[in-house]
Parts: sequence; structure tokens; C-alpha cells
Amino acid sequence: SSVRVVHVASGDNHTAVVMEIGKLYTFGQATEGQCGHMGTDGSDVCQPTQVDSLRDVCIKEVCAGSLHTIALSAKGQVYTIGHGSEGQLGRAVSGGCGTPTLRSNLHRSCIIKHVAAGYCHSVVVDQGGHLYTFGQGMYGQLGLVDHSSQPPKRQLTPKHMGLAGVVEVAGGHCSRSKSVV
Repeated sequence: SSVRVVHVASGDNHTAVVMEIGKLYTFGQATEGQCGHMGTDGSDVCQPTQVDSLRDVCIKEVCAGSLHTIALSAKGQVYTIGHGSEGQLGRAVSGGCGTPTLRSNLHRSCIIKHVAAGYCHSVVVDQGGHLYTFGQGMYGQLGLVDHSSQPPKRQLTPKHMGLAGVVEVAGGHCSRSKSVV
């Protein structure tokens, strides 16, 4: 019997797919590690390939930015891979990272329910409907501006936006990055 695809996301040149059994497969451009296949030389992944380092993690949702990927486990844990120079992986990374990394800098009691990615930023929603953003923020897409300052150019760690009751989140990009809550 075949296993169904339950979630799919695409970045600029890569695709991530979650199967019904909770396995994550990726394919496409892998120059910055965004496909999560550590040990590769950054060459393209031309067919759906399981992300081995997450083999024992049940993935329920995935999203893809330009050069990064975020996987959400069934336990509400966030894993990030790919290019992270703008903080979109939730930590400072000078280049690409092909190994999925658990984001432990979210509040320890946070159980994440949804993830989204824009061009160079990321957004997560916890079980209480609280919104956290990180990554490039020069256009205000992180929602972290107060009336007395300019948007931060980047936010290297997840920061609570002060919104509650968020049910769903989406990210995207065109000529400018954006988030929709």
C-alpha cells in the first residue's frame, strides 16, 4: 500500500514533503543545506530523499523559505536547516547548515502548533496562540517595531510579538518578505 503525502512546502529551488507516517522527504537545490542531507557536497537532490537525521522524529508540518526549511514534530518541537545568516534558523549561523537542529531557544514549556517561513524569516505559533518571529526584519515582517524605532534588521532568536489568539500563520515572499497572521 502507498503512503500519502500530508504536507508539502516549497522554497525558491527546493521542496519538502511530510508523509502520513511522519517522515520528512526533501529534494531540489541543496547548496545551503536546506534539504537537510548532511554529508552531501551541496549538490542538488534530484529525487525525494528522506532526511535521515530526523528518521526517529515524527514530523507533522513543514515550511520552506528561500534557502531554509523548518520542520515541526508531532511533539511540538521545531527543527531548522539551511541558510541562516539573517537569523531565520533561530540562531546565528554564518552560512548553511545541513543538519536539522532542534530550536531549544524557544521557551522550554512552548509546544509549537504551526510554523511558517518567508524569504529570510520564520514564524511559529505555540499552543496558546502566541506568535514568535525571527530572521530578517528590515521591512517590518517580524512585527517587532514600536513607534519610536525602525524595524530590526534581523532577529537572531525567536521573539514573542505580543499577539495572542493566533490560530494560523503563513509566510511568503515576492519582491519583499511578508507574514500573514
